[in-house]
Amino acid sequence: MRKFIWTAVYIVFTVLIFYNSSLPGAQSHQTSWLLAELAERFGSVFTGLPPVGVLEQVLRKLAHFFEYFVQALLCCRMFAVNGWSRGASRGYILFLSLLTAVLDEYLQLTVPARNGAIGDILLDFTGSLTAWTTWEVLHWNR
Repeated sequence: MRKFIWTAVYIVFTVLIFYNSSLPGAQSHQTSWLLAELAERFGSVFTGLPPVGVLEQVLRKLAHFFEYFVQALLCCRMFAVNGWSRGASRGYILFLSLLTAVLDEYLQLTVPARNGAIGDILLDFTGSLTAWTTWEVLHWNR
């Protein structure tokens, strides 16, 4: 049962990544702009915060990194509960992460007011690689 649950969680999370990429540019922009506005309001006690537009861009890039970090951790867990050794699953985890990032950016090329960017693929994969490295370090002696 655990095998099914972790596989399902990984698949659902990956589908959510693609869903977010399928949102038109205006809708995606509105969500991150709202988060930037909230960050500015709650962060107004601090001086020297960048303007909302810059905050929005930073939040968007952090979201790229974080969603692929989480996806890679879920992928690591999925392979682990399915009995794969860390060595045997390594290539598959990194390949699935990179494939998702490439397909995600390709999908954005087909969505109005969105574009795909190689820099985003690199950022996504950096999140995945960081998660995989974290997983390896945490499970070093197991």
